[in-house]
Amino acid sequence: MKLKEEILRLLREDIEFRYTVLGYLGLDEVVKSIHDLQRQVAEQSKAIYNLQKQVYEHTKIISNLQKEVVKYGKLLEKHEKIIEELKTEVKELKTEVRELKGDVQGLKAAFIELRSAMGLTLEEFSRSFLRGLLEARGIPKDKLKLERKVFKLDSREIEINIFNENPLIVAEVTAVLEDLSELDKVLERVLLVEGIYGRKPDYVFLITPTITRNLSEEVFKKAKEYGIEIIYGKIA
Repeated sequence: MKLKEEILRLLREDIEFRYTVLGYLGLDEVVKSIHDLQRQVAEQSKAIYNLQKQVYEHTKIISNLQKEVVKYGKLLEKHEKIIEELKTEVKELKTEVRELKGDVQGLKAAFIELRSAMGLTLEEFSRSFLRGLLEARGIPKDKLKLERKVFKLDSREIEINIFNENPLIVAEVTAVLEDLSELDKVLERVLLVEGIYGRKPDYVFLITPTITRNLSEEVFKKAKEYGIEIIYGKIA
């Protein structure tokens, strides 16, 4: 009994003795395997913990992305609504432009009748017509002081048929537009005004009752290039 008790005591208290006994019994490899398994389990537990952290971070990222998707979805809906509203406004604007063209044509006809009835000169008629046109475009009546103006350039005097200071307007009048030099004449006056006032005119016009047919295409092309608006009665 004493031997048994001593052996049990040594197994409890003496680690070397314990491992020696395990070696005799062939259990030391089992213990080693258990320790290896414990180490592997610890490593796997750590890896699982790290994966859990990554999953948590990815879940947060996905949640934030979902919020952004919802946010941009709402913005997209808002933009689509704005685009639809703009389409409607553009459509309405086109209608207004067509109506304005009709008004201008009516204004042309009315002034032609007025000119015939009152015996106005072409320049007087053009000035009255231009005033009505600019008022229709939203320029206040008290801003339009359309008049003939003479500027001195060196020893020359250069006359502008119709001039307005604010807004800055340059307009020339000719009975028949049959020569591109009329456009060059307008451009010369535009450059003169730019030099005096330090800025480009707000409006530039060339007014004529008639444009010769063989010249019309080139006239409109060059006028667009120069920034000149042609007001005419007919092409003949």
